[in-house]
Amino acid sequence: MKNKFENSRNQPFIEKLKQDDHELKQKIVELRTISRFNFKYFDASQNKQIEQYSEKEKNDLIQKMLEISRESLTKWKLSGKGKNRYSMLEEYECFPKKSDYELPKHVPEGIKWARFRFDGNVRLVGFIIPKGYRNELFSLADLNTFFVVFYDLNHAFYKIGS
Repeated sequence: MKNKFENSRNQPFIEKLKQDDHELKQKIVELRTISRFNFKYFDASQNKQIEQYSEKEKNDLIQKMLEISRESLTKWKLSGKGKNRYSMLEEYECFPKKSDYELPKHVPEGIKWARFRFDGNVRLVGFIIPKGYRNELFSLADLNTFFVVFYDLNHAFYKIGS
């Protein structure tokens, strides 16, 4: 028995809405799982100006960011690089005591400092938002964002040894 409210012309429209809803949900899941970069907190006073970087330095940075943004930050925490298989992404509880950089005043408190290991001594340094972090500056979408603060070409952010 046909429901008096059913309309056969509406059925394709309803099916299309269901499909669009499913595709939207997939896109949201993807946005939560791929890494993103944000340069809002880049400290220009402690980095070279972009025009001072060599073409190779700029190209290397872009290539690495393209590679990193294909996967989640979690994947990079678990991925090793180099002869000792150190993780590509390392988190720190606080700003290191032994550093050639100074703690920027414009970086919010309560974040987790982190660095991406690139080739040789090159590091991309910044912070990530820890789960459960409460601040009106950030949203859930920022949980998979790496906020770039320094482009460290000489491993000077976290100095090891004396």
